[in-house]
Parts: sequence; C-alpha cells; structure tokens
Amino acid sequence: MKLLYEASNSLEAHMILNLLEQEGLSGRIDGEYLQGGFGELPATTLRLMIEESDYPAGKKIIDEWNKKQPEEMSKATPKKFGFGSAITGFLIGIVTTTIYFHVPINVDGVDYNNDGKLDETWETVNYKISKTKIDRNLDGRVDFIFYFNRKGYLDYSSSDEDFNGTLETKIEYYHGNPVRLESDTKDIGVINYTVTYKNGVVRTETFMDLVTKRPLKINYFGNFKIDKSELDTNNDGIMDTIYEYDSIGEVTKRYKID
Repeated sequence: MKLLYEASNSLEAHMILNLLEQEGLSGRIDGEYLQGGFGELPATTLRLMIEESDYPAGKKIIDEWNKKQPEEMSKATPKKFGFGSAITGFLIGIVTTTIYFHVPINVDGVDYNNDGKLDETWETVNYKISKTKIDRNLDGRVDFIFYFNRKGYLDYSSSDEDFNGTLETKIEYYHGNPVRLESDTKDIGVINYTVTYKNGVVRTETFMDLVTKRPLKINYFGNFKIDKSELDTNNDGIMDTIYEYDSIGEVTKRYKID
C-alpha cells in the first residue's frame, strides 16, 4: 500500500475514500482509531492508503478534489479561535455530517408493468439503502415506504393500506422484525388500530374508540390463531366481556369480567 493523502479529520478521510470507491478504487484509512482516542493520545492526521497500481488514478482524483476546494482555505493563516468560533465549527460539523449521511447518492428501481415509470425505487447513501418506495397496485402513487437507519437496518415503514393516497399506517421494526403497528384507518388524525408483535409474530390487536381513545376490543393471539378477546360493550372505558376461541376461530366461551 502507498500513502495517497493525509486527511485532517475522519469526515474528510471518508469523503475522499468514497470518491475513490465511486471510481472502482479501493483504499483504507490508517490512524482513525488513534484519532478517536485523542483524550489520551496526541491528535494525528489520518493516512489514506491505496494500492501502488492504483496510485496514479487515485492521485488524479485527489488533484481534482483539491482544485474544487476554496482558494481561501489554502491561503488562510492560523488564527486564534474563541468559544463562539468553536460552537460555530461544531454546528457546521453536525450539519455537514448529517448531509453526508442522509442525502441520497443514488436512486435505482424497477418498472413492473413497463409503463416507463418506476414502481419500486431504492435510495442509497454511502452504498447503504436508506429508503425504499413501492407502488403496490401500480396506480402511479407510492403506497409503501420503508426507511432504513445509517447502518442499513430496517427502522420503520409508512403505508397506504386502503390505497386512497394517505399513508395512514406506520410499523416500527427491530432486528428486521415488526414490533408495533399503528394506523389511522379513518384518516382523521387519530390512531384507532394498533398491533403488537413478538419476534415478528402478531400477539395483540387493539381497536380504539375515536372519541375516548380507549380500547373497545383487544384480540390476543397464540400460535396461528386468535385465543381470546376482551371487549368494552358499554363504552365506559373498562373491558367487561371476554370471548374465547377454538382452533378455527369459533367462539367457545363468553363471560363477563367481574
């Protein structure tokens, strides 16, 4: 490996490494972990290393990178920075990092019905998928969106389950499995239907009163079937009746809760 560039911080190093990777070149960053522990070790520059055979192509990319940097940066002389400057620099760093990790770099997709419009698209950031949009009924409107976190893990989704143009349903995920679903099935801004999951399997289903926002009915599920239901039959906010079901979902018992 040959030294290609010395970066002053991790963000700059990763941005240049990303430029190299976009051109099909591979490299590595040396010294990043030492800089991360600056509280105990002296600060150090980050060394961007590249294969010797790729050095000429990499050097060309670096030269283009330097040309695009403001001339004032290279001519500036060191100045003393006060507390206000430090805060400003910190905020700029946050904004820059946020943009770097969240602005889509590439959008791709597939046209299922060959009408010239993408019915499913994928947005990627730093070669990791950040968002997927799907038009399930091929009507030209997005009705399912999956959101992924910075590590590429599925975070949550929004969907239009009745295909009326409103994304009324949200599902939260953990380790790729759904954890909780919330839906405004009436499209009035009130969550009136929820589902909870365990290891991706439905465990409870709750129907809410639109006015009191209290449960009207809760269904409890076992393996492959509904086990029982609790109901508030007089809308007083208190569950007063239980239904139990057999293996095919037929009611086997009904009784009041004392």
